[in-house]
Amino acid sequence: MPETGLYGIDFWSHMWKRPEKTICDWIRKYRIPYIGVEPKNSYIYVSDFLSHIGKIKEDEAEQR
Repeated sequence: MPETGLYGIDFWSHMWKRPEKTICDWIRKYRIPYIGVEPKNSYIYVSDFLSHIGKIKEDEAEQR
């Protein structure tokens, strides 16, 4: 996991082994800041993504 930088949805999809649609859903649901016109064509800073990943993991664990 990189510590800094700006990465596209395809990177996050590969990193977390989730479809790009899921990453876009996370952006909307958790209001993760992104750079771009819409989530599917956006870029996210590592720090912004990581600040939300704890809640994402917690919610996914509850769904199982």
